[in-house]
Amino acid sequence: MRLDGVFRYPVKGFAGQAIPEASLLPGRGVPYDRQLAVAHGGQDVAEDGAWTSCHAFVRSGPYKDLPLFGVDFDGSALSMTRPGGEPLSVPLDDLSRADSALASWFPGTAPRLVRARNGYWDYRDAMVSLINTATIAALSEAAGRTIDPLSFRANLYVSDMEPWAELALVGRRIRVGAVELEVLRPIDRCSTTSIHPTTAEEVVNVPALLAREFGHIYCGVYARVVVGGRIAPGDPVTDLAAAPAAALDGTAPDNAPPAQHWPRPARVGRRVQESPSVISYWLTDPLAGVRPEPIAGQHIRVHHCGQWRAYTISAVMGDQLRFSVKRDGWMSRLLHDTEPEELTISGPFGDMCLDTESSPLLLVSGGIGITPMLPMIRAAGDRPVTLLHSAREESPALWAEAKAFLPPGRARLFGRLDADTVAAAATPSSSIYLCGPRGFMQAMREALVLSGVPDEQIRQEVFVSPLTTAGQRTPPPKPGPFRVLFADSDVEAQWKPESGSLLDLAEQAGVPVSSSCRAGACDTCVQPLREGSAAYLTDPVMAPARDRVLLCCSVPTSDVIIGA
Repeated sequence: MRLDGVFRYPVKGFAGQAIPEASLLPGRGVPYDRQLAVAHGGQDVAEDGAWTSCHAFVRSGPYKDLPLFGVDFDGSALSMTRPGGEPLSVPLDDLSRADSALASWFPGTAPRLVRARNGYWDYRDAMVSLINTATIAALSEAAGRTIDPLSFRANLYVSDMEPWAELALVGRRIRVGAVELEVLRPIDRCSTTSIHPTTAEEVVNVPALLAREFGHIYCGVYARVVVGGRIAPGDPVTDLAAAPAAALDGTAPDNAPPAQHWPRPARVGRRVQESPSVISYWLTDPLAGVRPEPIAGQHIRVHHCGQWRAYTISAVMGDQLRFSVKRDGWMSRLLHDTEPEELTISGPFGDMCLDTESSPLLLVSGGIGITPMLPMIRAAGDRPVTLLHSAREESPALWAEAKAFLPPGRARLFGRLDADTVAAAATPSSSIYLCGPRGFMQAMREALVLSGVPDEQIRQEVFVSPLTTAGQRTPPPKPGPFRVLFADSDVEAQWKPESGSLLDLAEQAGVPVSSSCRAGACDTCVQPLREGSAAYLTDPVMAPARDRVLLCCSVPTSDVIIGA
């Protein structure tokens, strides 16, 4: 591995500078990196230069032409240039001299130049960011067009690595030149990476591309300086040793993405042939001590050979996870026909989790749908459990394992499971879980509801392939105007097409909503849709449940009530 370039961004969100070398100190970033920022006046900036969220600043998401602004900084004097305008010289000891010019540059705001004590990074601990240029080449290949690595606004650009190899550096100590860094976590990407660093054109929707093609929105890593020194392009980059506390500390910031979302390479420990059509993989998860324990019923995403799919976690043993795969579909055939030593995973994910009630459990599965039932049976404790399983084989995969955990007669196997049998096994108080082919689950659910089981007591899991149209935009289907009530904040607003997305409207109305990618890829801005209807202008990679909506890429098609 080799360091190819060192960059700093004197004014957050604006153009960066390649520098010939840098001296780094423990607990600090590249000197003068993000030390200045233009506050837009809509949110408070912390006093005395303390860290402040990026949402308080003019940045290239809402202000997509920022790459066209010029910045020149030599460590003592700052010069900023508006496109087609004259340079603005700003003395660092009197930043207020920039206020009147900034007000004309960014009308409708109350901008002022502010200075950080250390750096206005995207996260409190994001001292140094690193990009693997081979990963950007892989993204370019997936996009079918060239993506400039500088769009990712990293401090360090590293080459001579395999694509995505930087993900394995999380929780490791590395040496760059004379500097030692501990890698904290991968970097979750937002819509600013879609903007070309010099032309300000949107080249490709990077978060949607990442999520659609790779199953996550991460590219590059954040690190902290633990041993100071000098770095310069051409320096070797060396992986030194494990630094497990680094990954744990990487979860500490309250706005950091949760560890279960981080993609990471997991070593394949065992590969078990469960039946002629089903195999199981046992993986050692390097984040087992950092991410939450899987809840019975959850799944992981497996990323392999440029493809990804979701698979239920069928067993957990310490830091090992098992997922079981039926030979059905391109990705599943690949996992059957190859024997990888390592698989990139993310998760656990999923809302179809075992509840904490004491009511009887009725588990109804078809084929490979038995996989979430196994951890539910193990986690049920003293609750009465009945398993009804439908399979074509006489000895289907994982059936013997499920049967061994249940009292005699509580696990029943059917060649074809009819709806009447399922309805007869249910009681009005049963908690019921369904998993299997879509038509199978629909028939079972209808029979249960007709028998008197409340629909809200029935839960099911449906895995779908990622949308190939994710990231493509369409115009609003209805012009409005529509009334939008953000119920939790008790704020009412009126949506019109010029308002943008529901997330844009929430921000305009001062409603605090967490967001990241702004491309329907990360699920950060998902909120309950309590009343009314909405439509997606950009297809999300994985659509949320019908009573929830991703605000970043949706608009109302009626008056709506949003739980935000």
